[in-house]
Amino acid sequence: MPASPRGFVPRAKFNVEPMDGIVIYDFTIVEAPDGKYRVYAPSGKYGSETASLSPEFRNKIISTALLQLDEDLHDQKNHKAA
Repeated sequence: MPASPRGFVPRAKFNVEPMDGIVIYDFTIVEAPDGKYRVYAPSGKYGSETASLSPEFRNKIISTALLQLDEDLHDQKNHKAA
């Protein structure tokens, strides 16, 4: 995924299941130019917001997504080596 003109690099799109039976699709995790990560909820029609996340929940989503992304990349490398 290409970086934005301001240097933000999308790293992954993913779904979030905050509790059994509720899934929110198409979150995006982005690496900022300062090396920190940000997570964005999907945009609604005409760019409207679809979710508001507390800082604690946002941080939990970021850490979980990065952990899963790291595991997926590790699995891909092992699969290619085999």
